[in-house]
Amino acid sequence: MAHKVKCLYCGEIFDADKEEYVKPQSRRYAHLHCAEEHSDLQKLKKQQQKINETIAAKEQKTKKTDLVKCLICGELIDRNSEECIKATSTRYAHRSCVANNPEMLEKTEFFDYVSQLFGKQYDHRKTVKLAEKYIKDYPDWTWSGMKKAIWYFYEKKHGNKKEACGSIGILPYIYQSALNYYYELYMAELAANSLTEEQLKTETREITISEPVFNAAKRKAKIIEFEEDKE
Repeated sequence: MAHKVKCLYCGEIFDADKEEYVKPQSRRYAHLHCAEEHSDLQKLKKQQQKINETIAAKEQKTKKTDLVKCLICGELIDRNSEECIKATSTRYAHRSCVANNPEMLEKTEFFDYVSQLFGKQYDHRKTVKLAEKYIKDYPDWTWSGMKKAIWYFYEKKHGNKKEACGSIGILPYIYQSALNYYYELYMAELAANSLTEEQLKTETREITISEPVFNAAKRKAKIIEFEEDKE
């Protein structure tokens, strides 16, 4: 008598006396090949599930670390999808917020310029610390003023960048010289602008010189007179 059973996995009816089978459960049968395939499939599913969980965990972690607070407006910024810039060594800001804040824009441009100037040697953390100290200690200093002073010393006067150690410790020693340089440029520009257009033009006068005329009679009279005196 045939022993008809239903495969737990494929659903087909088979004769347990004629085909190889296994019992995944106490009262359920399955083809041996179906059970093996099912076992491999389950392993693959578990492996894939672990992979998916690992990826999801990394994405979640990345998403949290990519959320930063705007230095200016205080709102959260997703660094992966929103335009932002690094305003300080540890703080970020919306690019639009920086554009609407002139002082912050000057500050950002200062750090960008110094970073480009020193390249790989640039020490951002040290530069931020020194720059903020200078702004606090010297009330007359500005971010744009410090940027121009750095430009004056390293690009105009060709200062040694290797001695800078990637930062701006030289600023207190060159700021006044740079200020004098830019003041002289400003005064020269004022002087140039104060001249009128007519003063800047070269005045030209046309002078006509008559061709000399040789008077033979007068010349002869002088010669005769000279000879008479000689006698």
